[in-house]
Amino acid sequence: MGPHVSWSSIAFVAALCFMLRVAVPLALAGRGLPRAIEERLDAAIAPILAALVAVQLFMVHEHPAIDARAAGACAAAAVYLARRSFVLALAAAALLTSLLRLA
Repeated sequence: MGPHVSWSSIAFVAALCFMLRVAVPLALAGRGLPRAIEERLDAAIAPILAALVAVQLFMVHEHPAIDARAAGACAAAAVYLARRSFVLALAAAALLTSLLRLA
């Protein structure tokens, strides 16, 4: 975490998320979201997840960088595409990342 993040702010955001998770279904009272909003939310999942992964892979101390994590992710993607095995992909990522960090 960066120097500007405090535990109280993390607790506040967690409590807010929990309250929204409880309040929205109660407010809708069994009704679903409008179809247009549901489709937009479904379409937003993949780009948001991709952005979170990219930030974690390519940012080091709040600066863009490519390090062992990116190489490990590439190795995992290659192994998964070749073998369709999540366990082997995870092992390849861990092995390559640790070897590059030792070097």
